Amino acid sequence: MKKGIENNSEYIISMNGISSGYDDKIILENLNFNVKPSEIITVIGGSGSGKSTLLKTIMRFCRIFSGELIIDGERIDHLRESNLYHVRQKMGMVFQGAALFDSMTVFENVAFPLAEKRLFGKKEIKEKVIQVLEQLGMIDARDSFPDELSGGMQKRAGLARALVEKPSIILYDEPTSGLDPIMAGYVNEMIYSTREDFGVTSVVVSHDMPSVFAFSDRISAIFNNTIIQTGTPDEIMNSEIEEVHEFIHSIKTLDN
Repeated sequence: MKKGIENNSEYIISMNGISSGYDDKIILENLNFNVKPSEIITVIGGSGSGKSTLLKTIMRFCRIFSGELIIDGERIDHLRESNLYHVRQKMGMVFQGAALFDSMTVFENVAFPLAEKRLFGKKEIKEKVIQVLEQLGMIDARDSFPDELSGGMQKRAGLARALVEKPSIILYDEPTSGLDPIMAGYVNEMIYSTREDFGVTSVVVSHDMPSVFAFSDRISAIFNNTIIQTGTPDEIMNSEIEEVHEFIHSIKTLDN
């Protein structure tokens, strides 16, 4: 399914020696993580290893104690909260449970981030929402409520909401969690086709090993709150690092 990505020395996300966390507690320590434009990179690791904190650090929703965080060529680790809006506009997030509003239709859910910012009129919002729903093949579900959708379609609605602001980076937190193998495969294709159709860079946090090896260009393994290896799926599958090898093969054993 995958095709090779171009060799590009310029990173759209660059985390150099990052230590981050919440309040006075450090979660990630001396972490290095670099992502190429239009790449699909997946972060794996055990529960509590800091995978979700990594995504929140990219969005600057965590405190950064030290290190450099560069997004699309701009260093942002030192920016104040009031100066982060333009950076966060470049990023969209698809949450583990899709995080849709139950009382809103698909159309209303997708329109929500545009309406909340009050930067567009109703006509322009409608045009933008319809465009992204059509691109994702969801236009027929525009008037449906979340509980009327399958798990896979809920994920797609969550993606539509993330894409409506035309970000260059999409962050996925456990996108196949709770889905059966057929639906998980559907979501895998969604992640891949989104990269192909929209040209976005994708950072995926997942413990679903079949999915990870299906769509990733590269995989980063995080253990003890820092990344200890990044490589192609083949390199990670055949890793000689003990923690990575044991994690990959223990998960494969559980899956079987």
